[in-house]
Amino acid sequence: MDLRKLSARMQNWASKYFTTRVLAEAGMMLALATILGRIKVYTAAQGGSVTAGSMIPLLLIAMMRGPVVGVAAGLVYSVIDFMFDSQFYHPIQFILDYPLAFGALGLAGMFWKPVIQGRVKRIGKILLSAVGAVVGIGGRFLCHFLAGVWFFGEFAPEGTPAWLYSLGYQAGYLVPEIIISAAILSLLVPSLTVYLRRRF
Repeated sequence: MDLRKLSARMQNWASKYFTTRVLAEAGMMLALATILGRIKVYTAAQGGSVTAGSMIPLLLIAMMRGPVVGVAAGLVYSVIDFMFDSQFYHPIQFILDYPLAFGALGLAGMFWKPVIQGRVKRIGKILLSAVGAVVGIGGRFLCHFLAGVWFFGEFAPEGTPAWLYSLGYQAGYLVPEIIISAAILSLLVPSLTVYLRRRF
């Protein structure tokens, strides 16, 4: 393949999704997520915590700009989070617990397109925001769960299967994160809808 054509295609793709405005919005959401992530309500013994809604800004940028931008923002945040709370034991564990886990938050953007297009009423917007939170943080849950089964099973109490230990451990802090995020997102829906309407 011609490298010039490939480079041109990549530039066109980047310019489509990552305009100056998108980068500014993503930067603000990343900064807000980082600040909220430092406010911890509960911290689990082997890592992971319930925060003051730190996932909400990342879910919002995915909902506002779509899953491509959302995944990219999640990947950048994973680097930031690793710098603050590094838990590195194995390359695959790192990939699961950081890039894949936080990149999965961008999946929340898959469900917001009907709202942007004005095809959903208020109750539908609230439900879709909750679905976005469940799917995005649920994707993060799955990645942490797999890392827990494969790399942290030694912490399971005697007689407890690694998968059951990991399931309970991740649920202990991520289920509250889902509930907090879904509740706050539902309150932000009217303001977000007005912003999106003005943007377009």
